[in-house]
Formats: sequence, C-alpha cells, structure tokens
Amino acid sequence: IDRDPEAAARWYRFAAERGREEAMYNLGLAYAHGEGVERDVAEAYTWFTRARNRGDTDAAAQLLLLAVDLSPEMRAAAERVAQELPAPRSPRPDDPMGGPARVAENRPPAANAPTRSP
Repeated sequence: IDRDPEAAARWYRFAAERGREEAMYNLGLAYAHGEGVERDVAEAYTWFTRARNRGDTDAAAQLLLLAVDLSPEMRAAAERVAQELPAPRSPRPDDPMGGPARVAENRPPAANAPTRSP
C-alpha cells in the first residue's frame, strides 16, 4: 500500500470536523510535521487544543511542546479558533467513513508521525 500523506490529512480533517478527537490529534501532528499539508504550527496548536478540549491528554502534551514555537498572542488566537469548531455533523448514509464508529478503522497513518487508535 502506497502512503499518501495528502489523502491522510484530508481524511483526518473529515473525521476531525465530525468531532473525532483521534483525528483532531492526528491532524495536529500532520500540521506540526508538514505531512500532507503545509507545516503550520498555529494550525497544529488549534487542532491539538480541540482534541485536548475533548479530553485527549496526549494532545495536551503536544500543546506544551508547540507552545515554545508560538508567541502568547498566537497561542491565544489558536485557542479562540479552537473554540469555534462547530458541533459534530451527523454522518450521512453515503458517508465514505461509514459513520463515526468506523473512522478509526479507516484512518490511514500520517507519514513519519505516531498515530493512535481509539
């Protein structure tokens, strides 16, 4: 199986926007490392914050690592954006992820980034 970091990032975003904290964490990793997306520490901080806000303790640890790369103003802005995530969307019958319970099963690994299973 060929690795496709761009496709992985798209799937992470798809699942993250539906409230999956595992996907939020992995999307944060993708942005932090520039895997499948352009490296963006502020965007990574935003996704890790969203995952942390849903109880992900590993995301909280990532935030501490990223905090040194961001000014206090940038961290505050990322925190504000993280609060703006809309409520998770309900899956459609034709949802390519097969609904919320199947997201982890279909999640491809981010290139060179440790991923987690639920």
